[in-house]
Amino acid sequence: LCAIRRERCLGMGGLREPGWLGVVEFALRLAALDDPGLVAHADGVLVHRLDTNLAQLESAEFRRRMNECVTQALRRPGVQPMRLAAAAGTPAMWTYQPPTDVPITFFLRCDGSAPDAVACLAPLLQSVGRRMGQLIVDLPADRAAELLNVLQRHGASARLHALSIRGGEALAEALRRAHGAWVAVVDARCRAFTPGWLERLEQGIAGPFTAGIAPDLAGANGERIAGAQVLGGGAWSVCGPAPLAAGNDSLSALYGNPREVSGLSPHLSVWRRDAVNAPGVLAHLGRAGGFDIAHLGFELRERGFDLLSRPFVAAQCPSLRNAPAPASAVETEVPADVAWMRERWGAALERDAHFHPSLSLTATQLGVAPRFASRAGATRVCAFPFDRWGSGEVRVRQPCAALERAGLADIVMMETHDRGHVPNALEWRRLGAHTLFAHNFFHDYQLLALDEYAREGDALRVLGMDDLLTQLPPGNPYAATIYPDIAQRIARAVSRCHRLVVSTPQLADAYGRGIEVHVIPNAIDGEVWAGLRNRPRDGERARIGWAGARQHLEDLRLLERVVAETHREVDWVFLGMCPPSLRRYAAEFHEMVPVARYPSKLASLGLDAAVAPLVDHPFNRAKSDLKILEYGVLGIPVVASAVGPYRETPALLVNDVAEWIDAVRALARDRQAAHAQGHMLHQWVLTNRMLTLMLSRWRSALDRER
Repeated sequence: LCAIRRERCLGMGGLREPGWLGVVEFALRLAALDDPGLVAHADGVLVHRLDTNLAQLESAEFRRRMNECVTQALRRPGVQPMRLAAAAGTPAMWTYQPPTDVPITFFLRCDGSAPDAVACLAPLLQSVGRRMGQLIVDLPADRAAELLNVLQRHGASARLHALSIRGGEALAEALRRAHGAWVAVVDARCRAFTPGWLERLEQGIAGPFTAGIAPDLAGANGERIAGAQVLGGGAWSVCGPAPLAAGNDSLSALYGNPREVSGLSPHLSVWRRDAVNAPGVLAHLGRAGGFDIAHLGFELRERGFDLLSRPFVAAQCPSLRNAPAPASAVETEVPADVAWMRERWGAALERDAHFHPSLSLTATQLGVAPRFASRAGATRVCAFPFDRWGSGEVRVRQPCAALERAGLADIVMMETHDRGHVPNALEWRRLGAHTLFAHNFFHDYQLLALDEYAREGDALRVLGMDDLLTQLPPGNPYAATIYPDIAQRIARAVSRCHRLVVSTPQLADAYGRGIEVHVIPNAIDGEVWAGLRNRPRDGERARIGWAGARQHLEDLRLLERVVAETHREVDWVFLGMCPPSLRRYAAEFHEMVPVARYPSKLASLGLDAAVAPLVDHPFNRAKSDLKILEYGVLGIPVVASAVGPYRETPALLVNDVAEWIDAVRALARDRQAAHAQGHMLHQWVLTNRMLTLMLSRWRSALDRER
């Protein structure tokens, strides 16, 4: 979709080709005028294309005519455009010139690591041969001697220049000392260079307007690292790796082809020497710190030069991130280079002219960033559910979905914590959420994001916590992996939020110092459990069941004697976990199912009664009574430990093994009485603990105006 000024178009000869090809050909003529002001871009996703339209553009005839139009548009005096065929991992590309053998300058960036420089130089020489006319390295002269030996072993005649400085200052000095017309900047941790990579980059350099070009790389784990960087990307919203194209859709095809970009990768790039040495370009590279390559590109683009991405894998290199997030929960200030880049480039970082503003800036794969519906009046809540299991479902997804169904909120549901991704500050501003609902936010990248949101955003920030993570029982499997400084991490998250939402008063006491706390008990979502009811099978023996995950191992051990002494009287049924000590007595064991299937699976077991053992421990005393609610909404009677949350429910409470055995036998003997008790528990859940009854509390917690 485009709008064309009629008079200007007619003045340039009008549209010379039929259909969309005419628009393409006209755009190529505009591009030849080298005036970016002739084209304006409208932000936003404003139209969707039909598959039938795309099929027409992909036809053999369209491609043939398209290539003819491009060839004509690229034709220049004295040069002939050529189309390079696609190769493995490399799209088809246009070029103006065949490879040359002109020597160029290489700046090998090792940050003072002589072993890295030596390990990189040998494969680099194997790939570029005698093209290396000059080698500059950021090593003192006395530590660079081994590089001379490597040059001699490979028969290279390159002159070696050692620099005793590092970082942006070394980059600036290397660019000043360069002799070649082009300078290759190489991260010394690059290995396994692809044969012909340098020639492939040279073939992508067209005309005097190109200042730099970069290829893709392969990461340490085989992942692809884009040669482009996106303005406003990365954890600090300065610049970051471009999300990679995935699949065969048209969006991936667009961004997976050679194209103009706003920033180049810090790993491997080739620069025009006369462009980088223009007055003022190198003046502040030292202050740019980890963003020196980005700053160099921004300076050149400000002076009218182009930066190009050539998407083929040129080498292998470990993945890096500019200015990584803090390694612990200790609060840190914004790094000096981040602050300087923000001050120097300001609003320029807000919009990348070569990356659509509706696309995600920080996701690993190319895709549209989450956005709210356009409905007016409702509170816009951006929610992070932590996991795909019970906690994320009951404490985030279900309450948010209920608010949305009631017309009380618009929800954007984000990824779970294991994806390692949250919106950076720029993405957060673009999202325009009224409320951030962050459940169990304590990883480094999450804490960094909270710091950024607190500095730059005015949305209501609500932290959710659902377990006493500061007092995990030794037998809990997460006790071995929980952060040693989890208390400090949670305190930092609390300090960055306006409100705290918890499921029990004990959690409010543990985490709620100095913050507005909302205690909202767990509840049953009628939409999720609709139409489900437990139907006992009325077999010869009563069916007694337990359902839960592996973190309940210590709780299950309370039942070892109970199960051992009653397994000939009742059929024990386990869902989710059954340790060896109980497996030999179990009549049935069912593996855990995805959370969406859990309600129907539990209902299908046909239980006469259920058990809910709980070790008396501070962690368990702070838990909710969710297990009682899940059994109860199905009408299953429950025998439970007289511990913490279960004390306030109508479950049959017991204290020791003898009471457990007596309670199980009583329910098994009188199944009619058991069914009546299950009905009573069902009515209690319906009357007191349905999610619809909690919506006003959730709305008060997540709505800034309430």
